[in-house]
Amino acid sequence: MTGPAGLFTERDRLLVEAAIRSLVSRGDTAWAEAIRALLATHDQLLEQRAEHHWFKEYKACADLLDAASARVAALEAALRPAIAALRSYQYGNGATDLAKEVADKCQSALAASAGEGK
Repeated sequence: MTGPAGLFTERDRLLVEAAIRSLVSRGDTAWAEAIRALLATHDQLLEQRAEHHWFKEYKACADLLDAASARVAALEAALRPAIAALRSYQYGNGATDLAKEVADKCQSALAASAGEGK
């Protein structure tokens, strides 16, 4: 019932608000007010957390890690066929078109990883 970092999703909020309306319609306003107060506290904590410098740094670090993970995945994807091609050459395959294709993919992956474009 929570979204990223333990936060309510929009759907969760709609469900809680529907529950509050249901409580009010049954005359149980004490519980409805208690839940409203909890939601208000939740919202205040979210605002405070967004203002904290550490949260912004955490987000920046998470973005860097995501980018690094994507680079690693691209390098791994380029290395798998390179390994297979090298093994095939080990056993006598002399396909130059395969060599060019694999070398081009590896070169592109390394250039992208280094931030060079191609």
